[in-house]
Amino acid sequence: MEMKLEMIRTKFSVITLTGLILFVCLNSPIYAQKFEAISDSDTRDRFEEALTQSIERLHILIQKNPTRLRDINSSIKETIQAAELAGEGRNLAKALALCQSAEKKYSDNVLAYLIASDIYDSMGNVLQANQARLNFLKKSSRAPWIAREAMSWENREAFFDYVTGKLKRYGIETPKAATRIPLIEKMMWEKGNNLRDAISVTLPLIVFVGLALLLFRVMGGGDISIERKNRIVVQFYLLFVGLYLLWILHLFMNLAPIIDPAEMEIVIVFFAGIALIILLNLIGAMLERWRELSDPQAMECPHCRAIIAKIVAECPYCGKKVD
Repeated sequence: MEMKLEMIRTKFSVITLTGLILFVCLNSPIYAQKFEAISDSDTRDRFEEALTQSIERLHILIQKNPTRLRDINSSIKETIQAAELAGEGRNLAKALALCQSAEKKYSDNVLAYLIASDIYDSMGNVLQANQARLNFLKKSSRAPWIAREAMSWENREAFFDYVTGKLKRYGIETPKAATRIPLIEKMMWEKGNNLRDAISVTLPLIVFVGLALLLFRVMGGGDISIERKNRIVVQFYLLFVGLYLLWILHLFMNLAPIIDPAEMEIVIVFFAGIALIILLNLIGAMLERWRELSDPQAMECPHCRAIIAKIVAECPYCGKKVD
């Protein structure tokens, strides 16, 4: 009887599990499509909000702080007009013509390419739309002046997600140069960051001052023997050199940080380096003490625990008599 019940339970479990697997497999494409639709809608909302904010920033720029170059001012005004026409969904041909004129007058006008790509999409011209998107990515990756004035970093991220999503839908790979911009250009885009500023000033200062002191000591004939005290100083200096090289890789070589943001990675590596230096020196001190104690002619002072020769009657470190 128990065997029959066990068989029934096993069959029921197998049937239930099989049904669950079939249900997931059959419905996963549906859920994936729903998730993609929700994701696309969210990306579109972020894009429209970012575009509205960028156009407002251009309005302020052209009213309060116009440039001395007439063509750039005209390009910005035409971009604003094109955005307003495209946003209302009327006279797309005129809006497109304004974008093209804005691009000719100022080739780094990234918003003109962005707005034009959306207008081309509305007109059903997919090829031109994708070309305009690629131009936007290419231009904005170099962080031109108008991009920094018109877009916050958050706006740039919203535009990037929207454009790359559109390109991916048409099977176009995003250019590698546009996937990440160097930290030095990101710093030009974002507001001031106290930690980043401190790292940018402190690391090169310590590295170059330390190098100058080392050269001065060597050229002056000073003692450069690696005693324990000097060894610790050298280890800390090498830590700062390593941090500075890592910072340069992030700053100029476009190296992606393992821990984002890059300045936080520098801080974590700094404290990890300090912990490693302390640990290595503790282990070194223990090994050195063990090696000294293993000498048959040496002993430990019973008062200060310093390593002294067995033949001495008085400890040279604490001055007390040794039995």
